[in-house]
Amino acid sequence: MTLASAVVADVRATLIDAAKATWSDADLLAYLNDAIAMVCGLYGDLYIVVNNAFGLTPGVRQALPAGGVVLVDIPYNGQGSTVTQQAVTEVGRVHPTWAAETATTDVRFYMYDRRSPATFLVYPPAASGATVSIVYGAVPSAIASGDPVPLPDWTERALWALVLSKAYAKSTQRQDLTKSKDFLSIGMSIFDKWAEGKARVGLTAGASAPEVLVREVVARIGQWRTVSEEPVTTTEEHMVFKLPRQLVG
Repeated sequence: MTLASAVVADVRATLIDAAKATWSDADLLAYLNDAIAMVCGLYGDLYIVVNNAFGLTPGVRQALPAGGVVLVDIPYNGQGSTVTQQAVTEVGRVHPTWAAETATTDVRFYMYDRRSPATFLVYPPAASGATVSIVYGAVPSAIASGDPVPLPDWTERALWALVLSKAYAKSTQRQDLTKSKDFLSIGMSIFDKWAEGKARVGLTAGASAPEVLVREVVARIGQWRTVSEEPVTTTEEHMVFKLPRQLVG
């Protein structure tokens, strides 16, 4: 597998910044981690995790582990019994009071709605101690310079382009948004090809992501998907900063 340091070195060579005068190794590594997080959040099953002893929360409503973005499968439970995906409407038709039935560790069905990709339901309700084998797509933890890139080898060139895009967008000394957009297009076109036939994708962006890049990614997705945006307010800030005394007149 490709090491993070190799991607950083490749990017640095393209930037012609061997002396690290404009971009430090820490900067480029941070951009690489941002790129990995972005594409894993966008293409939910790019980084797959298997947990063969995932502990269920007592009851019917469950959530993926931290970092999970999309459920792929629940093949069996802790007792070795097969767990099958089923529609909520079908479970409700056969068992009208299914959510209130006696809890058990022998969960047999799961229900999943991609409109809420990080949650799922189980039936019968899970009892304390119930476990299942779970397969899900996730955003991996940030990697260090000596760590391998936790994505398939074919993503190396795409990540190189995305790191370059962010480097050019965030440089305060020689910012070049045209280059930034060009490299973003190169990187996303590779993932676009991989994602052909995928039914649904989602997009997340951290506070450090330049808005212009976020809009470029949304525009790119809009070329091959119907895009819908839903603002979600998690907190409201009412902080007020006073003007410097030199500006108060």
